[in-house]
Amino acid sequence: MKVFTAAMMHETNRFSPIPTDLDSFKEYQYIPFGKVTEKEVRKAPLYGNFISVIEANDNEVVVGPAFGAQPSGLTAQKDYETIRDSILAYLEGVKDEIDCVALFLHGAQMAHGYDDCEGDLLSHVREITGPDKPVAVLLDLHGNLSNTMVEQSTFLMACKEYPHTDYPDRTQELIKLLQECVDGKISPVTARFKVPMTGAFHTTTEPLRSFVDKTMSLEKDDVLTISMMHGFTWSDTQDTRANIIVTTNNDLEKATALARSLGCEFFEVGKQVAGGPGINVKEALEQTKAVTDGLVVIADAADNAGGGAASDSTFILKELLEQGISNVALGMIWDPVAVQIASKAGVGSFMKLRIGGKVSPESGNPLDVDAEIIAIDKGEPSNPVMPFDPRVAIRVKGIDIVLNSIREQVIETKVFTSIGIDISRKDIVVVKSSQHFHDQFAPHARKVIYCDTPGSLCKDFSKLEFKYLPRPIWPLDEGVVCA
Repeated sequence: MKVFTAAMMHETNRFSPIPTDLDSFKEYQYIPFGKVTEKEVRKAPLYGNFISVIEANDNEVVVGPAFGAQPSGLTAQKDYETIRDSILAYLEGVKDEIDCVALFLHGAQMAHGYDDCEGDLLSHVREITGPDKPVAVLLDLHGNLSNTMVEQSTFLMACKEYPHTDYPDRTQELIKLLQECVDGKISPVTARFKVPMTGAFHTTTEPLRSFVDKTMSLEKDDVLTISMMHGFTWSDTQDTRANIIVTTNNDLEKATALARSLGCEFFEVGKQVAGGPGINVKEALEQTKAVTDGLVVIADAADNAGGGAASDSTFILKELLEQGISNVALGMIWDPVAVQIASKAGVGSFMKLRIGGKVSPESGNPLDVDAEIIAIDKGEPSNPVMPFDPRVAIRVKGIDIVLNSIREQVIETKVFTSIGIDISRKDIVVVKSSQHFHDQFAPHARKVIYCDTPGSLCKDFSKLEFKYLPRPIWPLDEGVVCA
């Protein structure tokens, strides 16, 4: 096949204090038509792997534009339209030579004037391709599925795992189904079931782990693909909820029945594993004291840049300092000013430094500390599509703190190890992440604790002023039933 690809990735948090514009994309992933070579595109996070997996199946790929930004608030209208129109202009130029379209989207992207950017983009894509050319979409399971997204695509699927470790496998499935569409072997039809719940559902935890495995076991014969869309609560749209989508080979009745059955099962299972409000800071630190023979990982989930938070809050650090708890690693606090100042001082320097607490009340107060500069990573731009993020590590009263220049959640252990911090020698590691840290950090931990601090990603939904979330919905309302 000859496949046109493009990517548009942004998880929008309506409660985030961080606005989004073109510079937000340029800071992370900004690949407009004609600006970057295809060789460089293949090094892009996620999108590069997406292209490589498609090519591995002996397909020819027409590499289109790609745009991605760290989760934050709504994108400026004109900037979203610039991104959209860049993708559409490229597609318009190659529409007659391609067999199909494969898009890598998030599913929870919003802009001022557009609460459903993916649906808007797909509507324009369909106008260009016409009704018959296959258009497939790979989504983040935290997307908020809309009717428009379903109607304007031939089929769509989401990653199944949280943390999202399975994108390569899902891309393999997507390209296999696209090939069968192009060859005329299948006629996909999709049913969507709206599940009346919202939240964060960890697929590493039973009984959801077994439910995910069950959905995969059902993908055979004329059941082409099944996806659980968890939704992204903090988007606060009319489409914000969990969903089950089932695509079959021209059997809408079967797809509808199966989606309803699995949707109601997801409703019951999801409530058992929902990542609701964690414990407060003092309780979290009390629990760590009971662990005397291993590492404790504390997730500062509400200040996760990967969900739109500022990632500069000081609540946990302040309590650690006040209680005199040491042998701790903590990261990453977004503070480009502190990074710049500490970098000028140099490794081995001792200095007074003000860190964190800069963006909003959810950031807490800035902390004035006596810091030793223990490591500096100035970063290097490896290629035009990869951001470089100058970082420093400072030591304050036995706490090693990583400060970074670009908002980014902690996913990999190399956030610490690459800057000289050995987490295996620590008693506590604090990560500003909700769940994506789990894949790499949990194997090292005796205990993982989810802590709920004030923040833009607060898990106590009763504290958020929702305006558009469909009601009634679990867990905000009593007596919610799945029907």
